[in-house]
Amino acid sequence: MGNLDPWLRPHGGIVALVLLVGGILPATTAALAGGQASYDMPRCVGKGCEGKEREAFNPPIASPEIGMDFGSFWNIIQETRTGARDDGHFLRRIIPRLKKMSPDELMKFEALRNKLDAQAYSWALWGAAYLMTGGGCLDDCFNNFRAWLMSQGQKTFENALNDPDTLANLNNPGTLADPDRLRVRVREFEEFMFAASELYETKTDQEMPDSVYERGTLPQPGERWDFDDPGEMKRRYPKLFAKYHKQ
Repeated sequence: MGNLDPWLRPHGGIVALVLLVGGILPATTAALAGGQASYDMPRCVGKGCEGKEREAFNPPIASPEIGMDFGSFWNIIQETRTGARDDGHFLRRIIPRLKKMSPDELMKFEALRNKLDAQAYSWALWGAAYLMTGGGCLDDCFNNFRAWLMSQGQKTFENALNDPDTLANLNNPGTLADPDRLRVRVREFEEFMFAASELYETKTDQEMPDSVYERGTLPQPGERWDFDDPGEMKRRYPKLFAKYHKQ
């Protein structure tokens, strides 16, 4: 009982007796032991509610993100992406979920996002981004592209790491359409890239610690080629080239 908040500690057995009589002690022992507030006492709401099931007042919301790993990270992305009409809708859906996280959980989420971001750092994906964003994709553009790619879900992300040309099969309604050629341009998703870190700052009035970004040196992206060489780009990305290359 030493971990209980002062107002929950028993005085002469009175509080313990009240809890036992209310029938809530067995169900809340684990929560109380962790120093967390229990469910407020149930109460009858509305006229003539005698004999009806009582409603709990202000039940606590348990965060599902405790113990976050890559599996839970991708579950969050998938559950948010499912049913989202476009990238903007995805963002509006995931922000409320991130807001429910504690600062520690936001740090874990961002650390996982950062590690996945490093995995996607390659010339092969950069070349794909160059085609899909219309050319001229420099560092900031490629950073935003990797955030967009991650927001599409685990399957799309991992397939693209193995073969960037698979992105030609992706129909993303959140992108901008070229009215002249009906080509689809991917959205550079900077808003998603900074979502967790900005919410962390809002909650703590501090920047996210540097330790979150300790992913080591970015991997060697391999040998670069000329992204403006149509023959080379067509050879490396036959599907993407057919879909996105300017004629």
